[in-house]
Amino acid sequence: MNNLINKIKNAFSYLGVLKKELPATFWVLLAGTACFFLRMLFDEPLNIGVIHAHLNMLDIILGHLGLWMVFLLFAVFLTEVILPEGKEKLGIPLTAVESIITFFYSGLCVGTWVQKEAFARMAEAVGNDRLDMFTMGYFIILALLILYYCYKKAAAEFSFSEYLMGVISGEFLILVAYTVVMLGILALTLIYIELLSGEFEDFFFPIWILVSGIYGVGGSVLVIAKSQKDIPKFIHILFCYVLFIMSLAAYVIIYAYMIKIIVLHQIPSNSVFSILTALFVCSMPLAYLNSASEEGWIGKVSRVLPVIFVPLLILQAYSVFIRVGQYGLTPSRYLGMVYVVFEAVFILWYMLKRDLMQHILPVLAAIVFLMTFMPGANALDMPKFSQHHTLKKLMAGDIDSLNEKEKKRLLAAYDYLKQTDDGMDELEKEYGLSKLEILSEAREEEGYYDDTSRYVSYECDAAELDVKGYTSIQTFEGYAYEDDMDLKHLEINIKRIGSAYAVAEEEASLTFDASELVDFLKDPSYEREQEMYEKKPLLYDRGDHRFVITSASMAYDWLSGEITSISVDGYLLKKYR
Repeated sequence: MNNLINKIKNAFSYLGVLKKELPATFWVLLAGTACFFLRMLFDEPLNIGVIHAHLNMLDIILGHLGLWMVFLLFAVFLTEVILPEGKEKLGIPLTAVESIITFFYSGLCVGTWVQKEAFARMAEAVGNDRLDMFTMGYFIILALLILYYCYKKAAAEFSFSEYLMGVISGEFLILVAYTVVMLGILALTLIYIELLSGEFEDFFFPIWILVSGIYGVGGSVLVIAKSQKDIPKFIHILFCYVLFIMSLAAYVIIYAYMIKIIVLHQIPSNSVFSILTALFVCSMPLAYLNSASEEGWIGKVSRVLPVIFVPLLILQAYSVFIRVGQYGLTPSRYLGMVYVVFEAVFILWYMLKRDLMQHILPVLAAIVFLMTFMPGANALDMPKFSQHHTLKKLMAGDIDSLNEKEKKRLLAAYDYLKQTDDGMDELEKEYGLSKLEILSEAREEEGYYDDTSRYVSYECDAAELDVKGYTSIQTFEGYAYEDDMDLKHLEINIKRIGSAYAVAEEEASLTFDASELVDFLKDPSYEREQEMYEKKPLLYDRGDHRFVITSASMAYDWLSGEITSISVDGYLLKKYR
Protein backbone atom coordinates (compact mmCIF):
# COMPACT_ATOMS: atom_id res chain seq x y z
CA MET A 1 0.00 0.00 0.00
CA ASN A 2 2.82 2.40 0.89
CA ASN A 3 4.47 1.60 -2.45
CA LEU A 4 1.29 2.57 -4.31
CA ILE A 5 1.00 5.81 -2.34
CA ASN A 6 4.63 6.67 -3.11
CA LYS A 7 4.05 6.10 -6.84
CA ILE A 8 1.00 8.39 -6.79
CA LYS A 9 3.04 11.05 -4.98
CA ASN A 10 5.86 10.76 -7.51
CA ALA A 11 3.39 11.15 -10.37
CA PHE A 12 2.44 14.56 -9.02
CA SER A 13 5.81 15.51 -7.55
CA TYR A 14 6.27 18.06 -10.32
CA LEU A 15 3.79 20.32 -8.47
CA GLY A 16 6.27 20.77 -5.67
CA VAL A 17 9.07 21.41 -8.15
CA LEU A 18 6.93 23.91 -10.06
CA LYS A 19 6.00 25.73 -6.84
CA LYS A 20 9.68 25.93 -5.87
CA GLU A 21 11.08 26.92 -9.28
CA LEU A 22 8.25 29.16 -10.55
CA PRO A 23 6.09 30.15 -7.55
CA ALA A 24 4.16 32.99 -9.21
CA THR A 25 3.42 30.84 -12.27
CA PHE A 26 2.26 28.03 -9.95
CA TRP A 27 -0.24 30.20 -8.06
CA VAL A 28 -1.59 31.86 -11.21
CA LEU A 29 -2.11 28.39 -12.71
CA LEU A 30 -4.03 27.24 -9.62
CA ALA A 31 -6.15 30.40 -9.59
CA GLY A 32 -7.03 30.02 -13.28
CA THR A 33 -7.91 26.36 -12.86
CA ALA A 34 -10.14 27.22 -9.87
CA CYS A 35 -11.97 29.90 -11.89
CA PHE A 36 -12.74 27.56 -14.78
CA PHE A 37 -13.67 24.76 -12.35
CA LEU A 38 -16.18 26.96 -10.50
CA ARG A 39 -17.58 28.32 -13.75
CA MET A 40 -18.20 24.76 -14.93
CA LEU A 41 -20.11 24.01 -11.71
CA PHE A 42 -22.43 26.96 -12.37
CA ASP A 43 -22.76 26.25 -16.09
CA GLU A 44 -26.55 25.74 -15.92
CA PRO A 45 -27.94 27.99 -13.17
CA LEU A 46 -31.54 27.87 -12.00
CA ASN A 47 -33.67 30.01 -14.25
CA ILE A 48 -35.76 31.61 -11.52
CA GLY A 49 -35.83 35.31 -10.93
CA VAL A 50 -33.06 36.95 -8.96
CA ILE A 51 -31.16 33.62 -8.52
CA HIS A 52 -30.65 33.44 -12.27
CA ALA A 53 -29.50 37.08 -12.33
CA HIS A 54 -26.89 36.52 -9.60
CA LEU A 55 -25.58 33.28 -11.13
CA ASN A 56 -25.42 34.91 -14.54
CA MET A 57 -23.25 37.65 -13.07
CA LEU A 58 -21.12 35.00 -11.33
CA ASP A 59 -20.60 33.31 -14.70
CA ILE A 60 -19.43 36.64 -16.18
CA ILE A 61 -17.06 37.25 -13.26
CA LEU A 62 -15.54 33.75 -13.39
CA GLY A 63 -15.24 33.89 -17.18
CA HIS A 64 -13.29 37.14 -16.99
CA LEU A 65 -11.10 35.99 -14.10
CA GLY A 66 -10.33 32.71 -15.88
CA LEU A 67 -9.25 34.42 -19.10
CA TRP A 68 -7.30 36.96 -17.04
CA MET A 69 -5.33 34.11 -15.44
CA VAL A 70 -4.56 32.63 -18.88
CA PHE A 71 -3.12 35.93 -20.10
CA LEU A 72 -1.29 36.48 -16.82
CA LEU A 73 0.14 32.94 -16.81
CA PHE A 74 2.18 33.60 -19.96
CA ALA A 75 3.37 36.99 -18.71
CA VAL A 76 4.36 35.74 -15.24
CA PHE A 77 6.08 32.65 -16.67
CA LEU A 78 8.19 34.85 -18.96
CA THR A 79 9.03 37.23 -16.10
CA GLU A 80 10.23 34.42 -13.85
CA VAL A 81 12.49 32.85 -16.50
CA ILE A 82 13.98 36.22 -17.54
CA LEU A 83 14.90 37.39 -14.03
CA PRO A 84 18.41 36.29 -13.00
CA GLU A 85 19.04 34.50 -9.71
CA GLY A 86 19.01 36.84 -6.75
CA LYS A 87 16.74 39.35 -8.52
CA GLU A 88 13.44 37.55 -7.84
CA LYS A 89 12.08 40.52 -5.85
CA LEU A 90 11.99 42.55 -9.06
CA GLY A 91 9.23 40.19 -10.16
CA ILE A 92 6.78 41.67 -7.63
CA PRO A 93 6.34 45.13 -9.27
CA LEU A 94 6.59 43.56 -12.75
CA THR A 95 3.85 41.07 -11.88
CA ALA A 96 1.69 43.88 -10.48
CA VAL A 97 1.97 45.82 -13.75
CA GLU A 98 1.31 42.66 -15.79
CA SER A 99 -1.75 41.93 -13.67
CA ILE A 100 -3.26 45.35 -14.35
CA ILE A 101 -2.58 45.23 -18.10
CA THR A 102 -3.86 41.66 -18.57
CA PHE A 103 -6.94 42.34 -16.42
CA PHE A 104 -7.81 45.30 -18.62
CA TYR A 105 -7.18 43.46 -21.89
CA SER A 106 -9.02 40.28 -20.88
CA GLY A 107 -11.98 42.52 -19.99
CA LEU A 108 -11.99 43.83 -23.55
CA CYS A 109 -11.91 40.28 -24.95
CA VAL A 110 -14.59 38.59 -22.89
CA GLY A 111 -16.47 41.38 -21.13
CA THR A 112 -16.22 42.24 -17.45
CA TRP A 113 -18.39 43.20 -14.51
CA VAL A 114 -16.17 46.23 -13.81
CA GLN A 115 -17.09 49.37 -15.77
CA LYS A 116 -19.19 47.27 -18.17
CA GLU A 117 -20.26 50.12 -20.42
CA ALA A 118 -16.77 51.60 -20.77
CA PHE A 119 -15.23 48.21 -21.58
CA ALA A 120 -17.97 47.43 -24.10
CA ARG A 121 -17.44 50.73 -25.91
CA MET A 122 -13.66 50.26 -26.03
CA ALA A 123 -13.99 46.69 -27.32
CA GLU A 124 -16.39 47.84 -30.03
CA ALA A 125 -13.99 50.65 -31.00
CA VAL A 126 -11.05 48.25 -31.30
CA GLY A 127 -13.06 45.68 -33.29
CA ASN A 128 -13.33 41.90 -33.02
CA ASP A 129 -10.82 41.20 -35.81
CA ARG A 130 -8.19 43.40 -34.20
CA LEU A 131 -8.76 41.90 -30.76
CA ASP A 132 -8.32 38.42 -32.22
CA MET A 133 -5.11 39.50 -33.95
CA PHE A 134 -3.70 41.12 -30.80
CA THR A 135 -4.56 38.07 -28.71
CA MET A 136 -2.98 35.59 -31.11
CA GLY A 137 0.13 37.77 -31.46
CA TYR A 138 0.43 38.12 -27.68
CA PHE A 139 0.45 34.37 -27.07
CA ILE A 140 2.81 33.57 -29.97
CA ILE A 141 5.34 36.26 -29.00
CA LEU A 142 5.39 35.27 -25.33
CA ALA A 143 5.60 31.56 -26.17
CA LEU A 144 8.65 32.16 -28.40
CA LEU A 145 10.37 34.32 -25.78
CA ILE A 146 9.58 31.83 -23.00
CA LEU A 147 11.18 29.04 -25.04
CA TYR A 148 14.23 31.21 -25.76
CA TYR A 149 14.87 32.33 -22.17
CA CYS A 150 14.16 28.89 -20.73
CA TYR A 151 16.90 27.55 -22.99
CA LYS A 152 19.27 30.36 -21.96
CA LYS A 153 18.84 29.31 -18.32
CA ALA A 154 19.51 25.68 -19.25
CA ALA A 155 22.35 26.41 -21.72
CA ALA A 156 24.99 25.16 -19.30
CA GLU A 157 23.43 21.68 -19.32
CA PHE A 158 22.07 21.42 -22.89
CA SER A 159 22.83 22.40 -26.43
CA PHE A 160 19.83 23.98 -28.13
CA SER A 161 19.05 20.78 -30.07
CA GLU A 162 19.27 18.72 -26.85
CA TYR A 163 17.01 21.19 -25.07
CA LEU A 164 14.41 21.00 -27.87
CA MET A 165 14.55 17.20 -27.92
CA GLY A 166 14.05 17.18 -24.16
CA VAL A 167 11.03 19.47 -24.41
CA ILE A 168 9.53 17.40 -27.24
CA SER A 169 10.09 14.18 -25.32
CA GLY A 170 8.67 15.57 -22.07
CA GLU A 171 5.60 17.06 -23.72
CA PHE A 172 4.94 13.80 -25.57
CA LEU A 173 5.07 11.79 -22.33
CA ILE A 174 2.84 14.33 -20.59
CA LEU A 175 0.32 14.00 -23.44
CA VAL A 176 0.33 10.20 -23.24
CA ALA A 177 -0.12 10.19 -19.46
CA TYR A 178 -2.81 12.89 -19.65
CA THR A 179 -4.75 10.91 -22.27
CA VAL A 180 -4.63 7.74 -20.15
CA VAL A 181 -5.79 9.61 -17.04
CA MET A 182 -8.68 11.24 -18.92
CA LEU A 183 -9.81 7.91 -20.39
CA GLY A 184 -9.82 6.49 -16.88
CA ILE A 185 -11.86 9.40 -15.54
CA LEU A 186 -14.28 9.05 -18.46
CA ALA A 187 -14.78 5.36 -17.69
CA LEU A 188 -15.28 6.01 -13.96
CA THR A 189 -17.78 8.79 -14.68
CA LEU A 190 -19.85 6.59 -16.98
CA ILE A 191 -19.81 3.72 -14.46
CA TYR A 192 -20.91 6.04 -11.65
CA ILE A 193 -23.76 7.50 -13.69
CA GLU A 194 -24.90 4.06 -14.86
CA LEU A 195 -24.90 2.48 -11.39
CA LEU A 196 -25.89 5.43 -9.23
CA SER A 197 -27.25 8.69 -10.68
CA GLY A 198 -26.39 12.11 -12.04
CA GLU A 199 -25.68 13.90 -15.30
CA PHE A 200 -22.49 13.33 -17.30
CA GLU A 201 -21.51 17.00 -17.49
CA ASP A 202 -21.98 17.44 -13.71
CA PHE A 203 -19.06 15.10 -13.03
CA PHE A 204 -16.79 14.73 -16.03
CA PHE A 205 -16.23 18.32 -17.14
CA PRO A 206 -15.32 19.80 -13.72
CA ILE A 207 -12.83 16.94 -13.18
CA TRP A 208 -11.52 17.43 -16.72
CA ILE A 209 -10.84 21.10 -15.90
CA LEU A 210 -8.91 20.18 -12.75
CA VAL A 211 -6.79 17.49 -14.43
CA SER A 212 -6.12 19.65 -17.50
CA GLY A 213 -5.07 22.67 -15.44
CA ILE A 214 -3.10 21.08 -12.63
CA TYR A 215 -1.58 18.09 -14.43
CA GLY A 216 -1.70 18.89 -18.16
CA VAL A 217 -0.75 22.58 -18.17
CA GLY A 218 1.37 22.35 -15.00
CA GLY A 219 3.42 19.47 -16.37
CA SER A 220 3.88 21.21 -19.73
CA VAL A 221 5.11 24.40 -18.04
CA LEU A 222 7.66 22.50 -15.99
CA VAL A 223 8.93 20.55 -19.02
CA ILE A 224 9.52 23.80 -20.93
CA ALA A 225 11.30 25.34 -17.95
CA LYS A 226 13.51 22.35 -17.09
CA SER A 227 13.52 20.23 -20.29
CA GLN A 228 14.37 16.51 -19.92
CA LYS A 229 17.80 14.90 -19.90
CA ASP A 230 16.92 11.23 -20.30
CA ILE A 231 15.23 10.79 -23.69
CA PRO A 232 13.46 7.42 -24.06
CA LYS A 233 14.90 5.50 -26.98
CA PHE A 234 11.53 4.93 -28.65
CA ILE A 235 10.86 8.72 -28.76
CA HIS A 236 14.28 9.34 -30.28
CA ILE A 237 13.58 6.70 -32.95
CA LEU A 238 10.08 8.04 -33.56
CA PHE A 239 11.11 11.65 -34.16
CA CYS A 240 14.62 11.33 -35.57
CA TYR A 241 13.98 8.38 -37.85
CA VAL A 242 10.33 7.51 -38.48
CA LEU A 243 8.88 11.01 -38.79
CA PHE A 244 11.93 12.38 -40.58
CA ILE A 245 11.84 9.60 -43.22
CA MET A 246 8.11 10.22 -43.70
CA SER A 247 8.83 13.92 -44.28
CA LEU A 248 11.42 12.97 -46.92
CA ALA A 249 8.75 10.89 -48.68
CA ALA A 250 6.60 14.03 -48.77
CA TYR A 251 9.46 15.88 -50.49
CA VAL A 252 9.51 13.23 -53.23
CA ILE A 253 5.76 13.58 -53.81
CA ILE A 254 5.93 17.38 -53.99
CA TYR A 255 8.89 17.32 -56.37
CA ALA A 256 6.86 15.02 -58.65
CA TYR A 257 4.01 17.55 -58.47
CA MET A 258 6.42 20.37 -59.42
CA ILE A 259 7.50 18.45 -62.52
CA LYS A 260 3.83 18.00 -63.45
CA ILE A 261 3.20 21.78 -63.11
CA ILE A 262 6.22 22.63 -65.30
CA VAL A 263 5.37 20.08 -68.00
CA LEU A 264 1.65 20.89 -68.19
CA HIS A 265 2.02 24.65 -67.48
CA GLN A 266 -0.57 24.49 -64.70
CA ILE A 267 -1.29 27.06 -61.99
CA PRO A 268 -0.44 25.61 -58.55
CA SER A 269 -3.37 24.38 -56.47
CA ASN A 270 -4.66 26.54 -53.62
CA SER A 271 -3.57 23.84 -51.17
CA VAL A 272 0.10 23.92 -52.26
CA PHE A 273 1.05 26.77 -49.95
CA SER A 274 -0.48 25.20 -46.82
CA ILE A 275 1.07 21.80 -47.65
CA LEU A 276 4.53 23.30 -48.12
CA THR A 277 4.16 25.38 -44.97
CA ALA A 278 3.28 22.27 -42.95
CA LEU A 279 6.20 20.41 -44.53
CA PHE A 280 8.64 23.19 -43.61
CA VAL A 281 7.34 23.41 -40.02
CA CYS A 282 7.60 19.65 -39.54
CA SER A 283 10.76 18.78 -41.45
CA MET A 284 13.13 21.63 -40.56
CA PRO A 285 13.07 21.14 -36.76
CA LEU A 286 13.56 17.39 -37.28
CA ALA A 287 16.46 18.10 -39.65
CA TYR A 288 18.03 20.45 -37.08
CA LEU A 289 17.76 17.81 -34.34
CA ASN A 290 19.34 15.18 -36.59
CA SER A 291 22.07 17.47 -37.93
CA ALA A 292 23.55 17.83 -34.45
CA SER A 293 23.23 14.23 -33.26
CA GLU A 294 23.09 11.86 -36.22
CA GLU A 295 25.78 10.55 -38.53
CA GLY A 296 25.39 8.48 -41.69
CA TRP A 297 22.98 9.34 -44.47
CA ILE A 298 20.29 10.77 -42.13
CA GLY A 299 22.75 13.28 -40.69
CA LYS A 300 24.04 14.24 -44.14
CA VAL A 301 20.53 14.72 -45.57
CA SER A 302 19.52 16.72 -42.48
CA ARG A 303 22.41 19.16 -42.97
CA VAL A 304 21.53 19.86 -46.64
CA LEU A 305 17.72 19.64 -46.38
CA PRO A 306 17.25 23.46 -46.48
CA VAL A 307 18.95 23.50 -49.89
CA ILE A 308 16.56 20.76 -51.05
CA PHE A 309 13.67 22.97 -49.87
CA VAL A 310 14.77 26.03 -51.88
CA PRO A 311 12.89 25.03 -55.12
CA LEU A 312 9.81 24.38 -52.98
CA LEU A 313 10.27 27.84 -51.45
CA ILE A 314 10.14 29.30 -54.97
CA LEU A 315 6.94 27.33 -55.67
CA GLN A 316 5.50 28.53 -52.36
CA ALA A 317 6.28 32.16 -53.17
CA TYR A 318 4.83 31.79 -56.68
CA SER A 319 1.60 30.26 -55.38
CA VAL A 320 0.95 33.08 -52.88
CA PHE A 321 1.98 35.95 -55.18
CA ILE A 322 -0.23 34.69 -58.02
CA ARG A 323 -3.24 34.71 -55.66
CA VAL A 324 -2.40 38.23 -54.51
CA GLY A 325 -2.28 39.35 -58.14
CA GLN A 326 -5.64 37.76 -58.87
CA TYR A 327 -7.65 38.63 -55.77
CA GLY A 328 -5.61 41.16 -53.79
CA LEU A 329 -4.06 41.14 -50.35
CA THR A 330 -5.82 39.51 -47.38
CA PRO A 331 -4.48 38.82 -43.88
CA SER A 332 -3.75 35.18 -44.73
CA ARG A 333 -1.93 36.09 -47.98
CA TYR A 334 -0.01 38.84 -46.20
CA LEU A 335 1.05 36.38 -43.52
CA GLY A 336 2.00 33.97 -46.30
CA MET A 337 4.25 36.55 -47.97
CA VAL A 338 6.00 37.37 -44.69
CA TYR A 339 6.33 33.68 -43.89
CA VAL A 340 8.06 33.03 -47.22
CA VAL A 341 10.59 35.76 -46.33
CA PHE A 342 11.09 34.16 -42.91
CA GLU A 343 11.69 30.76 -44.51
CA ALA A 344 14.40 32.29 -46.71
CA VAL A 345 16.05 33.88 -43.65
CA PHE A 346 15.81 30.59 -41.75
CA ILE A 347 17.45 28.64 -44.59
CA LEU A 348 20.36 31.10 -44.80
CA TRP A 349 20.74 31.08 -41.01
CA TYR A 350 20.63 27.28 -40.95
CA MET A 351 23.35 26.93 -43.59
CA LEU A 352 25.65 29.64 -42.20
CA LYS A 353 25.02 29.83 -38.42
CA ARG A 354 23.45 26.53 -37.40
CA ASP A 355 25.28 26.60 -34.05
CA LEU A 356 23.38 29.83 -33.18
CA MET A 357 19.96 28.60 -34.26
CA GLN A 358 18.39 29.48 -30.89
CA HIS A 359 18.52 33.18 -31.82
CA ILE A 360 15.93 32.58 -34.54
CA LEU A 361 13.29 32.56 -31.76
CA PRO A 362 13.56 36.28 -30.78
CA VAL A 363 13.87 37.18 -34.49
CA LEU A 364 10.60 35.38 -35.18
CA ALA A 365 9.03 37.05 -32.12
CA ALA A 366 10.05 40.48 -33.51
CA ILE A 367 8.49 39.65 -36.89
CA VAL A 368 5.24 38.57 -35.21
CA PHE A 369 5.26 41.78 -33.14
CA LEU A 370 5.55 43.94 -36.26
CA MET A 371 2.81 42.02 -38.07
CA THR A 372 0.52 42.25 -35.04
CA PHE A 373 1.03 45.63 -33.39
CA MET A 374 2.75 47.91 -35.94
CA PRO A 375 0.16 50.47 -37.19
CA GLY A 376 -0.15 50.43 -40.97
CA ALA A 377 2.06 47.36 -41.39
CA ASN A 378 0.14 44.78 -39.39
CA ALA A 379 -1.85 41.91 -40.86
CA LEU A 380 -5.13 43.88 -40.86
CA ASP A 381 -4.06 47.39 -41.83
CA MET A 382 -1.90 46.44 -44.80
CA PRO A 383 -4.54 44.31 -46.61
CA LYS A 384 -7.25 46.85 -45.85
CA PHE A 385 -5.19 49.73 -47.24
CA SER A 386 -4.30 47.71 -50.35
CA GLN A 387 -7.89 46.66 -51.04
CA HIS A 388 -9.24 50.19 -50.47
CA HIS A 389 -6.64 51.53 -52.90
CA THR A 390 -7.66 48.95 -55.53
CA LEU A 391 -11.37 49.58 -55.08
CA LYS A 392 -11.00 53.35 -55.26
CA LYS A 393 -8.84 53.12 -58.37
CA LEU A 394 -11.18 50.75 -60.26
CA MET A 395 -14.38 52.50 -59.11
CA ALA A 396 -13.18 55.83 -60.51
CA GLY A 397 -14.43 54.95 -64.00
CA ASP A 398 -17.29 52.96 -65.50
CA ILE A 399 -17.46 49.45 -64.06
CA ASP A 400 -18.84 48.05 -67.34
CA SER A 401 -15.72 49.23 -69.19
CA LEU A 402 -13.39 47.07 -67.06
CA ASN A 403 -11.92 43.91 -68.56
CA GLU A 404 -12.49 40.53 -66.94
CA LYS A 405 -9.27 40.60 -64.90
CA GLU A 406 -9.95 44.10 -63.57
CA LYS A 407 -13.57 43.26 -62.81
CA LYS A 408 -12.56 40.14 -60.89
CA ARG A 409 -10.04 42.17 -58.92
CA LEU A 410 -12.59 44.88 -58.17
CA LEU A 411 -15.20 42.41 -56.90
CA ALA A 412 -12.60 40.62 -54.78
CA ALA A 413 -11.70 43.93 -53.09
CA TYR A 414 -15.38 44.71 -52.49
CA ASP A 415 -16.03 41.22 -51.11
CA TYR A 416 -13.10 41.44 -48.69
CA LEU A 417 -13.78 44.94 -47.41
CA LYS A 418 -17.44 44.42 -46.62
CA GLN A 419 -16.53 41.54 -44.30
CA THR A 420 -14.08 43.54 -42.19
CA ASP A 421 -15.02 45.26 -38.92
CA ASP A 422 -17.32 48.19 -39.82
CA GLY A 423 -16.63 47.39 -43.48
CA MET A 424 -20.23 47.85 -44.63
CA ASP A 425 -20.54 51.22 -42.93
CA GLU A 426 -17.21 52.43 -44.35
CA LEU A 427 -18.13 51.36 -47.89
CA GLU A 428 -21.52 53.04 -47.64
CA LYS A 429 -19.92 56.26 -46.40
CA GLU A 430 -17.24 56.21 -49.13
CA TYR A 431 -19.29 55.20 -52.19
CA GLY A 432 -23.00 55.38 -51.33
CA LEU A 433 -25.60 52.62 -51.62
CA SER A 434 -26.26 53.18 -55.31
CA LYS A 435 -22.70 52.25 -56.38
CA LEU A 436 -22.59 49.39 -53.93
CA GLU A 437 -25.79 47.96 -55.38
CA ILE A 438 -24.09 47.95 -58.79
CA LEU A 439 -21.17 46.02 -57.28
CA SER A 440 -23.53 43.56 -55.60
CA GLU A 441 -25.37 42.94 -58.86
CA ALA A 442 -22.07 42.55 -60.73
CA ARG A 443 -20.92 39.94 -58.23
CA GLU A 444 -24.12 37.95 -58.68
CA GLU A 445 -23.76 38.19 -62.45
CA GLU A 446 -20.39 36.47 -62.03
CA GLY A 447 -22.22 33.54 -60.46
CA TYR A 448 -21.47 34.32 -56.80
CA TYR A 449 -24.10 34.91 -54.15
CA ASP A 450 -23.53 38.30 -52.53
CA ASP A 451 -24.63 38.10 -48.94
CA THR A 452 -25.65 41.62 -47.93
CA SER A 453 -27.55 40.49 -44.86
CA ARG A 454 -27.00 42.05 -41.49
CA TYR A 455 -28.03 40.40 -38.22
CA VAL A 456 -28.75 42.18 -34.95
CA SER A 457 -30.08 40.86 -31.67
CA TYR A 458 -30.96 42.00 -28.18
CA GLU A 459 -31.15 39.87 -25.04
CA CYS A 460 -31.60 40.70 -21.38
CA ASP A 461 -32.92 39.38 -18.07
CA ALA A 462 -36.23 40.35 -16.52
CA ALA A 463 -35.42 39.23 -12.99
CA GLU A 464 -36.56 42.57 -11.48
CA LEU A 465 -39.57 43.13 -13.71
CA ASP A 466 -41.90 45.78 -12.29
CA VAL A 467 -45.49 44.50 -12.58
CA LYS A 468 -47.10 47.08 -10.32
CA GLY A 469 -50.53 48.13 -11.63
CA TYR A 470 -50.95 45.06 -13.86
CA THR A 471 -53.21 42.11 -13.12
CA SER A 472 -51.97 39.53 -15.63
CA ILE A 473 -48.56 38.34 -16.82
CA GLN A 474 -48.22 36.21 -19.92
CA THR A 475 -45.20 35.03 -21.85
CA PHE A 476 -45.26 35.32 -25.63
CA GLU A 477 -43.21 34.73 -28.75
CA GLY A 478 -43.62 36.07 -32.24
CA TYR A 479 -41.76 35.73 -35.51
CA ALA A 480 -42.19 36.50 -39.17
CA TYR A 481 -40.26 35.88 -42.37
CA GLU A 482 -39.95 37.65 -45.68
CA ASP A 483 -43.04 36.09 -47.24
CA ASP A 484 -45.45 36.96 -44.41
CA MET A 485 -43.80 40.13 -43.10
CA ASP A 486 -46.17 42.71 -41.61
CA LEU A 487 -44.30 44.79 -39.07
CA LYS A 488 -47.37 46.83 -38.13
CA HIS A 489 -49.25 43.67 -37.22
CA LEU A 490 -46.63 41.17 -36.08
CA GLU A 491 -48.54 38.14 -34.80
CA ILE A 492 -47.48 36.84 -31.41
CA ASN A 493 -48.51 33.62 -29.70
CA ILE A 494 -49.28 33.59 -25.99
CA LYS A 495 -47.61 30.64 -24.33
CA ARG A 496 -48.92 30.57 -20.78
CA ILE A 497 -50.86 32.60 -18.23
CA GLY A 498 -49.58 33.43 -14.77
CA SER A 499 -52.17 35.66 -13.13
CA ALA A 500 -52.71 36.49 -9.48
CA TYR A 501 -56.36 37.33 -10.14
CA ALA A 502 -59.39 35.61 -11.58
CA VAL A 503 -59.67 37.10 -15.04
CA ALA A 504 -61.59 36.52 -18.20
CA GLU A 505 -60.35 33.94 -20.73
CA GLU A 506 -57.37 35.26 -22.69
CA GLU A 507 -56.95 35.19 -26.43
CA ALA A 508 -54.39 32.71 -27.79
CA SER A 509 -52.76 35.21 -30.15
CA LEU A 510 -52.35 38.95 -30.53
CA THR A 511 -50.70 41.42 -32.88
CA PHE A 512 -47.85 43.77 -32.01
CA ASP A 513 -46.65 46.85 -33.88
CA ALA A 514 -42.90 46.13 -34.23
CA SER A 515 -42.00 49.28 -36.20
CA GLU A 516 -40.44 51.06 -33.22
CA LEU A 517 -38.48 47.94 -32.28
CA VAL A 518 -37.13 47.64 -35.84
CA ASP A 519 -35.98 51.27 -35.80
CA PHE A 520 -34.16 50.62 -32.51
CA LEU A 521 -32.38 47.52 -33.84
CA LYS A 522 -31.35 49.26 -37.08
CA ASP A 523 -30.03 52.36 -35.29
CA PRO A 524 -26.19 52.46 -35.76
CA SER A 525 -25.75 53.66 -32.19
CA TYR A 526 -27.33 50.39 -31.05
CA GLU A 527 -24.10 48.59 -32.01
CA ARG A 528 -22.52 49.97 -28.85
CA GLU A 529 -25.18 48.25 -26.78
CA GLN A 530 -24.54 44.75 -28.05
CA GLU A 531 -21.72 43.85 -25.67
CA MET A 532 -23.29 45.34 -22.54
CA TYR A 533 -24.46 43.09 -19.72
CA GLU A 534 -27.48 43.57 -17.48
CA LYS A 535 -29.45 45.30 -20.24
CA LYS A 536 -32.97 46.32 -19.35
CA PRO A 537 -36.05 44.93 -21.12
CA LEU A 538 -37.53 47.02 -23.93
CA LEU A 539 -40.93 48.39 -22.93
CA TYR A 540 -43.71 49.23 -25.38
CA ASP A 541 -47.03 50.44 -23.99
CA ARG A 542 -50.16 49.83 -26.08
CA GLY A 543 -53.03 51.12 -23.95
CA ASP A 544 -53.94 48.44 -21.41
CA HIS A 545 -51.13 46.24 -22.72
CA ARG A 546 -47.42 46.52 -22.06
CA PHE A 547 -45.06 44.44 -24.18
CA VAL A 548 -41.83 43.65 -22.32
CA ILE A 549 -39.25 42.50 -24.89
CA THR A 550 -36.47 40.39 -23.35
CA SER A 551 -35.19 38.86 -26.58
CA ALA A 552 -35.34 40.17 -30.15
CA SER A 553 -33.42 39.32 -33.29
CA MET A 554 -33.70 40.61 -36.81
CA ALA A 555 -32.11 40.08 -40.23
CA TYR A 556 -32.27 42.71 -42.95
CA ASP A 557 -30.67 43.50 -46.27
CA TRP A 558 -27.84 46.00 -45.90
CA LEU A 559 -28.39 47.59 -49.33
CA SER A 560 -32.17 47.64 -49.69
CA GLY A 561 -33.05 47.89 -45.99
CA GLU A 562 -35.68 45.17 -46.44
CA ILE A 563 -36.43 43.12 -43.31
CA THR A 564 -36.04 39.40 -44.04
CA SER A 565 -36.82 37.95 -40.60
CA ILE A 566 -37.70 39.07 -37.10
CA SER A 567 -38.43 37.27 -33.86
CA VAL A 568 -39.39 38.56 -30.40
CA ASP A 569 -39.87 37.01 -26.98
CA GLY A 570 -40.96 38.49 -23.71
CA TYR A 571 -43.83 39.15 -21.35
CA LEU A 572 -47.24 40.68 -21.94
CA LEU A 573 -48.60 42.69 -19.00
CA LYS A 574 -52.31 43.53 -18.99
CA LYS A 575 -54.65 45.67 -16.96
CA TYR A 576 -58.30 44.84 -16.37
CA ARG A 577 -60.89 47.46 -15.61
